Amino acid sequence: MSDNFTIDADSLVSNAIGGVKLRVFSRDVLKAQYILELVKKHSIDNEGNIVNCPNCKSEKVELFSNIKDVKSFFWFIFGLFSSLQDKYKCEVCKTKFDLK
Repeated sequence: MSDNFTIDADSLVSNAIGGVKLRVFSRDVLKAQYILELVKKHSIDNEGNIVNCPNCKSEKVELFSNIKDVKSFFWFIFGLFSSLQDKYKCEVCKTKFDLK
């Protein structure tokens, strides 16, 4: 794993650096993907409740980032200071939404 200590120290940088990276041998890729799917946690709100998709009501919702380059990183930083909300994406119907 890489970047896990960085995120432990400051979780706000997780989106900027792309989260924790898991490295596996190429021969173990399918096994690793299978295990990650088994233990994958879906998004929860600040009170610990599972976030449901407003469109299809699925619990398979993940937090996502739009940071892809320097320009989007600038808007991410601006968003921190203007208190923009987290963005979520439903894995089932692909709806993107904010928590209200």
